[in-house]
Amino acid sequence: MENDLHVLDSQEFQANFSDLKKQDKFQLKVIGHNYLDSKILFEIFNPKGERIYIDSFYGQDLLYDGADLIPSEAAKEDSVQMHFYDFFDASNFSQPASSVFTHLVYYENNMDSISDSSSYYQQVIERFELDKNPEWLDISHDSSAVGFQYAYGYEGVYNIAYSKKQKKVVQYFVSD
Repeated sequence: MENDLHVLDSQEFQANFSDLKKQDKFQLKVIGHNYLDSKILFEIFNPKGERIYIDSFYGQDLLYDGADLIPSEAAKEDSVQMHFYDFFDASNFSQPASSVFTHLVYYENNMDSISDSSSYYQQVIERFELDKNPEWLDISHDSSAVGFQYAYGYEGVYNIAYSKKQKKVVQYFVSD
């Protein structure tokens, strides 16, 4: 059965990520016979063509936590396909990388301004112990770091960036 699997769909996106002067290639592939029961392969290649990041998950994980609300298999398939094509939306990129977290705090709490969120922001850093996370500290202190945020599974959100210090892609914030 494994040998019957094929690339059903793929997309590429060019963005500055590991290098601010040259673009990396972001690639997403659907491997299988339909979007819902497929495996999704996410890879990032640096400007030299070297793979610097890889992740994989099931197509149905692109339904997020709304799978029970979608009435039919066909509608679920359409939803996975829609999220597949929105994966590289410009709003998923941020610079500096840590600013995505500031905006998350701001919007989730309906605050009037970012400055109103500073106290809450500190509480969240303490609650998630981000001040003890070397990846968070590295990325949050690099104003040139570009972050990419993607979601899959039940409310899983992954924030990745290229660490110049560690010379690799790191997950600097993950929320469930």
